[in-house]
Amino acid sequence: MNKFKKLLLLFTLTYQSFLWAECSDEDKNSQIKLADGEIKLDEKTSLGFKSAELKNNETVLTDVEIYTCDKDAVWKFSADEASLKKDKSIQLKKAKVTLFDIPIFWVNEVNYDDKESISVPSLGLTDNEIDISYKFQRKYENSSFVLEPVYTKSKFGASFKYQHKDDDNNYKFTSLALNDDEGSWVYKLIGNSLIGENITFGVNYSDFSGQSLIQNYGYRYLDASRRSLDLRQSINLSYELDNLFMSFGSDDFKQLGIARPVSHRKDYVTSDLFFNIGQFRIDLVTEFAKFKDKSNKIFKLPYSVYDNVERFFTELRASNKYQNNKIKIDTDFLVQIRDYSFKDKTIEGIQKNDFAFRQNFSFREIKGLKLGMIVSSYEDQSEVPILDSYPRMPTPESNISLQPWSGKDRGPNQNKLFIFHSGSISSFNYSVSTNLYEDYNFSEESMIFKKFYEKKPIFFKIQKNFGNFSYFTNGNYSVEKEKFMGLRFGLKYSNQEGLFSLEKNEFAMASFPLAGINNYVLKAKQKFGDITLFTRAQYSQENEIINESVIGGEWFVDCLKLRLSLERARFFPYIDPDNVNLPYMQIINLTNPQVKNNLSFEFELIGLSNILNPVENIIENGLFN
Repeated sequence: MNKFKKLLLLFTLTYQSFLWAECSDEDKNSQIKLADGEIKLDEKTSLGFKSAELKNNETVLTDVEIYTCDKDAVWKFSADEASLKKDKSIQLKKAKVTLFDIPIFWVNEVNYDDKESISVPSLGLTDNEIDISYKFQRKYENSSFVLEPVYTKSKFGASFKYQHKDDDNNYKFTSLALNDDEGSWVYKLIGNSLIGENITFGVNYSDFSGQSLIQNYGYRYLDASRRSLDLRQSINLSYELDNLFMSFGSDDFKQLGIARPVSHRKDYVTSDLFFNIGQFRIDLVTEFAKFKDKSNKIFKLPYSVYDNVERFFTELRASNKYQNNKIKIDTDFLVQIRDYSFKDKTIEGIQKNDFAFRQNFSFREIKGLKLGMIVSSYEDQSEVPILDSYPRMPTPESNISLQPWSGKDRGPNQNKLFIFHSGSISSFNYSVSTNLYEDYNFSEESMIFKKFYEKKPIFFKIQKNFGNFSYFTNGNYSVEKEKFMGLRFGLKYSNQEGLFSLEKNEFAMASFPLAGINNYVLKAKQKFGDITLFTRAQYSQENEIINESVIGGEWFVDCLKLRLSLERARFFPYIDPDNVNLPYMQIINLTNPQVKNNLSFEFELIGLSNILNPVENIIENGLFN
């Protein structure tokens, strides 16, 4: 009751500040003071003070402490003086953060409200070099920015992040620069804007200079994976109205490594018109695109690469669905026209016309079962350039698709009779597909396609949940070879105290021409009281080496969270020019011979500085991803 009276009196003080300007000088000399009180700012935050009084239209508090967790916490956030503003914000003067009664952070003046947060330094070691960073963050109605000075590799730098979102715009800009010998910098802009009623502008653009930055430190600031082959550089303008969609744009990239599955810049104009004729839905796609080769010339890729190519592509698809009380029939007709011309006039232009037909039957009495066939024009396509295309990862669903490739450089080029079944039985989900007859025309193509097609495969995908335990597997089994040609399986157990996950991956990469993957991935965490231990490891079965390992611990005590993490990784795709004599297969496996070691020490003041990346993200993606 006593605390309530003090809070009521403090409210009276604040309310008086709105009327202060109407008071006479004689009235102003009569001030109300309050000693030793507390204000509840929100459900988790309260403010304690030694005294409060009205000064110059503001309520001024002295000897202030802000509690965001527990009053007995090992850290304290305090200030010599605080002012309550009319907009309900609090301005702190001579503020500091103490940890175990030792000051670790000082600031002369700071606003404490829902638009600004207090941060603390982050410490780490990268290749035995110390990393220190500190975040300044500010939020506005539709935007926010973060400025983060950094010290890494014995050099100073700064990171800047800006985000804006309203009804018509959504953008995020991230940048990092270091004062090193290479003038290293990196930035990323991603977002879209609605221009008018039907026009949208989109951008996903990144760039960098200075290899040391992107090699050692840039990924965490770009939200980009160190397993990435490139940074995207794409812009587009799209128009949509009723049954018409048009897009103008450019898809480019900044290459990080040597091998890349799609090696051309693409400038394009695309239109998609769809309408109905009788019982058929018609979809007409046209695209004109210019391609420029940007691949590294050091290695000879297992297919022909052209420097400057123009491609005109037209696709007409007609789809029909028929059903009665016993059967459902889906019918698709597909016509594709590709016309290639080359800047090098010594190369003769190429034109390919492809036709495909698919029809499948499903039955109401046997749910999930599909019987069907695919018939297509059957000719050699090996001379057609590979510009923006690669095989899709084989699944039961892709096996019965008319388009087994991503991109527009390959047609169906297959004849088959297939059977497909999918269903769910008491949390047991599955799909399976095989071909009763199949024939592909890949005789002149690279042998890598044999891993995707033919060999009489049975494609399968299974997932089962048993309470806290789950299991999954997918891949394909070759009846001809009597072995698995691609296989992924894993098991996972999770509860409130911990997680254990083990996966086995063995398959050909869809992002041709990269080599296949054959590895084990372990992810685990376990809570022991106030301590959580976690680990992640990736073991290459083919090379018999641990390519990546993370181990760490997190301690929660008295509103303080401490974390120590160690990472040892070989997954940096940037290839140093001095190492270009590496074997081709090692390059395309993205295995850098220079092992990277990262040691990170971080702490978080619960309720005050929410800066730690969740443990779940670390064991899923790695320490700095």
